[in-house]
Amino acid sequence: MMKKIIKYLISTLVIFGVVAGITPANSATQALLNQPWQGIKMIENEQFLNGPPVMYAMTNTGKAEPVMKFCSSANDPNCVAAENLEALASLPVCDSQNLINCISGVYAISATGIRTEGVFQKKIVENGSSDFAANPSINLPMGSGQGSIWRIPGVKGDGEAENYFVGTLLRSGMRKGAGTGIGANKFEPFYMASAISPVIEKLGRFGPNKAQDSSSTPTGFGSGVGNTSQEPWEDCVVTDTGVCYYPKNFPTGYRFGMVIKISSKLTGWFHGRIADPNITSTQSASGQTISIEAAPVQVPTLLDKVPTTDISSELSALLNSGRYFGNGQGYYMPGASGPEAFDMASPWIKMLKDKATTSNSYWSVRTLQGEGSDQVYRCAQNSADVAGVVTTNSLVYSAGPPAFNKGDQTLDYKLLSPHFASDGTEAKGSYDLLLRSDVARCIYGFSKAPVSASISVLSADGTAQVSTTVLNEKNGWLTLSAKNFTFSSPTVRIKLTQEAEVVVTPSPTPSASAKPVVKTATITCIKGKTSKKITAVNPKCPTGYKKK
Repeated sequence: MMKKIIKYLISTLVIFGVVAGITPANSATQALLNQPWQGIKMIENEQFLNGPPVMYAMTNTGKAEPVMKFCSSANDPNCVAAENLEALASLPVCDSQNLINCISGVYAISATGIRTEGVFQKKIVENGSSDFAANPSINLPMGSGQGSIWRIPGVKGDGEAENYFVGTLLRSGMRKGAGTGIGANKFEPFYMASAISPVIEKLGRFGPNKAQDSSSTPTGFGSGVGNTSQEPWEDCVVTDTGVCYYPKNFPTGYRFGMVIKISSKLTGWFHGRIADPNITSTQSASGQTISIEAAPVQVPTLLDKVPTTDISSELSALLNSGRYFGNGQGYYMPGASGPEAFDMASPWIKMLKDKATTSNSYWSVRTLQGEGSDQVYRCAQNSADVAGVVTTNSLVYSAGPPAFNKGDQTLDYKLLSPHFASDGTEAKGSYDLLLRSDVARCIYGFSKAPVSASISVLSADGTAQVSTTVLNEKNGWLTLSAKNFTFSSPTVRIKLTQEAEVVVTPSPTPSASAKPVVKTATITCIKGKTSKKITAVNPKCPTGYKKK
C-alpha cells in the first residue's frame, strides 16, 4: 500500500503558481516562439532544498493535479477530510528537543586526514506562515526553518567563506480514510535531499520563500512555492528577511560529511553532485542514521540566449512539438536529469559550440524513487537498505540506476555535457557507482561467490575511451569509478562477471582395511624312501630331509 502512496505523492510534488507580491519559481509552459529570443538556464544549485515547511491535505478530483490545502497539524480539519497527506520539512539540528529527524553533525576532512567538526550557528527563517510542530509518535518531523548555517573553523571557501549552508529536506506521506482521523497510521518518508555549500551574506531587499496551496494557484489545483524578495534572488542558495546566502566555491583538498537521523528507514537509490562518495546506513531502535561523506565536484552550466530567428532546426522542432517545458524568468530550465533535460540540452550544446558557460563546485545528494529498468528497480526495492549511489559531474545525467542491457548483459549509464569547459580546455568527466553486492547479485542471478567487473567509457560513436577506472568489493558494496573521460555524450558501461562457484566435496571417511591375503607354498621333502609335504609361507625341509 505504501508504494502506491509514494507513487501518487511523487506525481504531485510541485505545481508552481503565482501570488500577488510573490515572485514565482519556474513553471512548466509551452515554448513561446513569438518572443524575440530563446534562452537556456541549466545551473546546478541547492534551491531544491529551500522549500518552506508545509503540510498538505490532498484530494484527488480526477484532474491532472489534486486540490491541496494547508494543515497546521495532522488533526487539522483539512487533513481530517482528506485521504492523502504530505509533509515537507527541513530537518533541524539535533538537540534535547529534536532527538530524531534531525542533523546530528557536519564536518570536513583535509587531504592529510584532519577532521574539523562544524559548529551550528543559526536556523534560516525562524518563523514561517506554514510551520507545523513535530509529532514523533506518528513520525512527523518538525516543520520549521529552511536550512541552517554552520561554521567549519579554518575551512574557508572562495571569499574567505567558512560559513556553510547545510540542509536536509525530508518529504513524508500518509494515506488514511477520508473524513476520519489518522488512527494508527504514521508518516513514511519517501524523499530526502541534502546539500552543503559555502556561503556569504548579501544584504538587501530579500525575503524568504513562501508555500502556496491550491487557493493561490491560477488553476485552483496543485501547489507551489514563491519568493517574497523585492530584488533578484535566483542565484541565492536560500533567502531570509533582508539577506541572501550567496554560494561560493569549496576549498580544494577537502571532503565533507553530514550525519542525519530519521525515524523511518529510507531505502532505494541516492544520486547527486559529489565525488568518491561513502554512504553508510545503520538501524537502531530509535530509527535510521545515514552518514554521507564525499568530495565536492565541479559541474558545468549552460546559461545563454539567442535570437529566435537563429535557433537550429533541431531546437525548432523540439520547441514546436507541443510539449511543456520547465521555464523560469524567460529561460528554459529542464533540470539536470530525465528525458526533458537530455532533449533540451542536446541542441543547445551544439548551438553553443560544445562549450560550458561556467562551472561551480557542489556537494549535494538526494534519493530517487521509481526509476531504472524493471530488473534493476525490482532488485533495489527488494534490498532492505540503501541499494546504490550514482554520482557524476556531467551537465545532464540519468538520475536512476544504470539501465540493464539484456543483450550485452551490461549496466549502461548515459551522460551529456559540453566537450569543453568554460575556459576552452577539454572537460574531464567523473562517474561513481556504489552498488550493494546483494543488489548486483540479484540483477545477474549470481551466487555468493566473489564478483569481478570491468568498466569502460564509450564515446557517442561506440569507440572506447581511455580513462582511469577503479573497482573493488568491500563490506557488502561494489565500488566502481571512472575518471578523466571526455564528453559530449558518452556511455559508461559496466560488465559484471562471476566464475562458477567452487563446490567443495568432503572426502569420504576411509573404511577399515581388509586383512592382506597371505600366499603359501608347498614343497616335498624326502629322506630315503620317506617323503613329506611341507606347506608354509616360506616352507623349509626338516633336518635330515632334502627338498625333492
